Amino acid sequence: MLQIIWKEDAERILTGKDPSLHCEIKGNKVYVYDVKFDCYLPEVIERVVFERCVFNSVSLAETTNIETCTFDSCNLDEACLTYVNMKYNFFNKSSLVGAEFDGTNLKGSIFELCDMNNVYFEKINLTSVRFIRCLNMDTLRLRRAIGNSYEIASIQMYPFNVVFNGDMIQIGCQMRTREQWEKMTDEEIWRMSTRIKEWRQTKGSIFALHDFYKTKTADEIEWSRIEAGSEDELWLLSVMDEIRKLDKDS
Repeated sequence: MLQIIWKEDAERILTGKDPSLHCEIKGNKVYVYDVKFDCYLPEVIERVVFERCVFNSVSLAETTNIETCTFDSCNLDEACLTYVNMKYNFFNKSSLVGAEFDGTNLKGSIFELCDMNNVYFEKINLTSVRFIRCLNMDTLRLRRAIGNSYEIASIQMYPFNVVFNGDMIQIGCQMRTREQWEKMTDEEIWRMSTRIKEWRQTKGSIFALHDFYKTKTADEIEWSRIEAGSEDELWLLSVMDEIRKLDKDS
């Protein structure tokens, strides 16, 4: 595996200016293979296909735009991707354990067969993001996230921001299973928030909405059953292409 430690070297590879066994241009895309990035990346990265690349613990603090890229079998464990524009990217069979996407723009992105263990999606809009057969979805950190109404749903139940993720319910900064929330005493709630009166008034509605969310998920959400290479997956990807075109024309 090629290790890159200088930003200038990374820029030459990511723009196709340094063709080698680790980089080639196909059509309007640059393909990068088996590279470990131990440096800051360029400010703008577009139409790059990363295969078996390593970004773990890399900070993208200087990167503002990563768009229409593919991350195939990559390692992004603990990568810091906060407040980066990452529209229309495809993450496939990649590990994102502990990665931080706080405040990141992920519009139109797809995560398929990825390890999402303890990924931070705080203060992020997931409305047009899709998760297909991903692992460890129940460990996502979703404080103040806006769900996609498919795998993840969100509501504002004053004064609480509530996010549903399978059997997990995130209320404010606290994430618990539905069963744990139901069994909590007023004293336990008081230790987390002084809004005990509001909790008593809203918890019934929160649990009722969670029941509705679970029913909708079971009856209507089929993303987790989409098979790789199937007509359904090809249709989904074509839809995302159309969204990209409309977004660029607007």
